[in-house]
Amino acid sequence: MKKILFILTAIIFSMNICTANTDTGSNNSALEKLLTGSNEEKAVIYYTMASASSELQDYEGAIKYYTKAIEFNPKMVGAYIGRAKDCGDIGNYKCSLENYEILKKMYPDNPLYYFMTSLYKTNTKDLDGAMVDIDKAISMIQKPDATFLSQKAWVYLEKKEYKDAIKYAKEALKINSKDGYTLGLLVYMAYENED
Repeated sequence: MKKILFILTAIIFSMNICTANTDTGSNNSALEKLLTGSNEEKAVIYYTMASASSELQDYEGAIKYYTKAIEFNPKMVGAYIGRAKDCGDIGNYKCSLENYEILKKMYPDNPLYYFMTSLYKTNTKDLDGAMVDIDKAISMIQKPDATFLSQKAWVYLEKKEYKDAIKYAKEALKINSKDGYTLGLLVYMAYENED
């Protein structure tokens, strides 16, 4: 019961801080004076504040709070994912990639982290690295996944290897014929190769 009350208090406090002032620098020092719990509890408070900031589309503030949460709990997976998402929302794909690279090192058996590093490597034009990571992700899953195959098609598209891009896009559509992303890739490739 004490833990639930603590978390609810943290959420209410977080919402008040986030809506009262988005200047996270001045709030951090005041907040740190109020935090008396364990590092785990402090990480939860900062994570909650980061989530609230993100919901309010204060992505830079959210990134700062996620970073503080990670300082208090370096194994807080959600903070890395949230920070990567918000970095991506402001166009800082390098930051997003760095967060997923950390998660890949922490959990090397998780294909999702290889998928995400492939995605962000594609955005940062590291196409060879993107291909290595998507191949690793695909090799780790039990059965073919349309999203993973679409990512592989996208990497081939960015490399201007249209034949392979079409091959993997078609494989993805066999799994999920209503995949709008993959259909969009095929339309784009047809447009690019129009005579």
